[in-house]
Amino acid sequence: MSDIEEIRKAIGSYAQLMDSGRFDEWAGLFVEDAEFISIPPPANDRQSQPWVARGRAEIVEKTRNALRPLHTSSHIIHLGGEPVVTVEGQKARASWDFVVFCTDRTGSRITSCGRYYASFIKLDGRWFFSRRLAVQGGATTPAAPFG
Repeated sequence: MSDIEEIRKAIGSYAQLMDSGRFDEWAGLFVEDAEFISIPPPANDRQSQPWVARGRAEIVEKTRNALRPLHTSSHIIHLGGEPVVTVEGQKARASWDFVVFCTDRTGSRITSCGRYYASFIKLDGRWFFSRRLAVQGGATTPAAPFG
């Protein structure tokens, strides 16, 4: 499998494992010192504060806690656009659009959408997320989204 295919597989696994609440497996997609940032859409015409987690353990804990209410009341599905992947030796970056749906007995609704920017590192022949930035619809993308 090529590096680009392996990174695309990691991206697909990221969404499916998160949506299924399989956080112990999901944690294995990140390096120990990974960074995880989400920039929400503006609130009241002002940019809301980014949501930041640093380190695999904090990323998993904060994400599990943030999604717990959705996992108990609905089914979550990430739909991702085709990732644009650039590989440079043992490092890579990718960006792709996303839409997140929640479905419960009342129907389906979009809970968020935007663009992911991710940096990857290859360790022991496997690609891991080293940084993931989600810029939700309407939010301003930082000048250096890959870090």
